[in-house]
Amino acid sequence: MKQALVIGVLLMMLNPLVGASMKANSIGQPLGAYEEGDRYRLELSSYSRILYDDGKQVWMEIDQYIGPATVTTTRTYRDGRIQKRTFTDGSLVKEQEDSTISTYTLDESGRLITSSTVVREDEPTLAYYSYDRSTPHLISIARLGETGLVLSRFVREPDRYTVTVVDEEGGQRYVSMGSLRMSDAWKEGEVLASVVIDETEEGYLRLSQDDRTQLYSRSGLVHQERTDEYEKTFFYTPEGELKEIRTEYSDGRVTIDSYDRQTLILREEFQDGVPMKDTRYHEDFGYTETLYDREGKPYVDVTWAAGGMRVTSIRYH
Repeated sequence: MKQALVIGVLLMMLNPLVGASMKANSIGQPLGAYEEGDRYRLELSSYSRILYDDGKQVWMEIDQYIGPATVTTTRTYRDGRIQKRTFTDGSLVKEQEDSTISTYTLDESGRLITSSTVVREDEPTLAYYSYDRSTPHLISIARLGETGLVLSRFVREPDRYTVTVVDEEGGQRYVSMGSLRMSDAWKEGEVLASVVIDETEEGYLRLSQDDRTQLYSRSGLVHQERTDEYEKTFFYTPEGELKEIRTEYSDGRVTIDSYDRQTLILREEFQDGVPMKDTRYHEDFGYTETLYDREGKPYVDVTWAAGGMRVTSIRYH
């Protein structure tokens, strides 16, 4: 009996799943006690967190304490991606994903002062952050990397907010006044096409730059995008989640992308109204292509493994 009790205690200590179930949002923030029917569930223990989306694991985080003030959090996603973050006194000081490593330096107030990002063995990209002495507002970011120096400045005034981005070739200035946004650009003394945002009669915000025009709702959802080559229309659920994108090209092609909970599940392709190909995406990251003949009739299904490098089945109609 005593031996069984000891084994039980050890299992609880070693099992990161033991803990409380919390209701959460899509990024894993706890929102109170979990109830049956809630979409996101966060399992918490003293050193781990696991986020579920309708019962399917999204990611797992495990903490490793290096010292009294430093902890490294390793997050493993369902697709195998691994992200490591190191915190000192609660502030992020280092993060790594694949071959990209970023480190951060903070001042005594906890404000970010410098950052360094290295991709593989390339030269690091450095960034220096400056703040207003009298307010906590960020006023500039200077980035130095392979493309040279890029300086971004932020100015708050009583009736406007101005952002200016300048590099070695020119710059762009954005001015916000209420819901109206304007911009102008320059390059080696030549004025470039401006980014202009105005309001349509239907209440959308229209952003125009060069040959591209986008329509946004007040909630920030893009509803339409037009260029010389294509026109895209976006459709959403009543809750604001993307459910379909319809793209009409100038050569008569049409693609319809269908989404389920922000995940692409089906792509339909047409030419002058005739079906050409359907692509259905699977949870294991593989996909099945259905090909159509010139009369628009399906004649074969080809299933590919994840990555699209290997065919797992071929079925003729």
